[in-house]
Amino acid sequence: MRILKQSEEVKNTSRRSRTMLYIIIFSFLILLSRLFYLQVVKGDEYFMRSRDNFILKEKIFPARGDILTSDGKVLASTDSSFKISIVPVFFSPKDQMEEQIDRLCTVLDMNREEKNLLMTKVNECAGRCRYLPLLVKDEIPRKKFFRFSGYLTDFPGIIISSSYKRVYPYGEHSAHITGYVSKINQTELTALENYDPEDFTGKTGLEKSYESVLHGSYGEAFHIIDHMGRKIEVPENIDETVPKSEPAIKGN
Repeated sequence: MRILKQSEEVKNTSRRSRTMLYIIIFSFLILLSRLFYLQVVKGDEYFMRSRDNFILKEKIFPARGDILTSDGKVLASTDSSFKISIVPVFFSPKDQMEEQIDRLCTVLDMNREEKNLLMTKVNECAGRCRYLPLLVKDEIPRKKFFRFSGYLTDFPGIIISSSYKRVYPYGEHSAHITGYVSKINQTELTALENYDPEDFTGKTGLEKSYESVLHGSYGEAFHIIDHMGRKIEVPENIDETVPKSEPAIKGN
């Protein structure tokens, strides 16, 4: 009788073992089929998506057109300068953002008002915005930029771009004719749909009257960046997955 019970127990154990084995094999087949789907069927698509996450699109601002007299004297022109932007997601973790911004503002000689404005922009930046360049400071003269450029390498997610500053050789003597430019306001941004919120527009004089002529056209640049938000310098168009850059066109 005992032998029969032992035999039944062995059969039950064997049956349970086979059931468990079937479950394991079935689960393994599901995982294998899922892996095949992700790696083979959808492999190219997901690879392109992952590359897109590390290709940074940067808008290039155009140089504003010159204003000349009838005999060729320059009343208004643009001088090259630099601007500094950050990509928030790479720049710093949220809990250390204020400290990191404080360090950056110290390096760039930014005052308390500029620092608070930058902090507000970062706090309001969410979602896709965190992966796009956020302007920190623009119209930085060449000499001043080179004075602190060496310190900028200590910060991840820093984007250094060329920029332009409006120059009036005759100063206030021609101001009543040329007018002046300043940061675009919300009313202008609504009327000028294609303008960037960080751009400048003519406010008075010829700068305002000929805004559409002087402004120029934006360009685009694409950079491959690493996991720290640093640009990886590669020969142009060596990788077909990186879109071609389009130069900005100076205003007339």
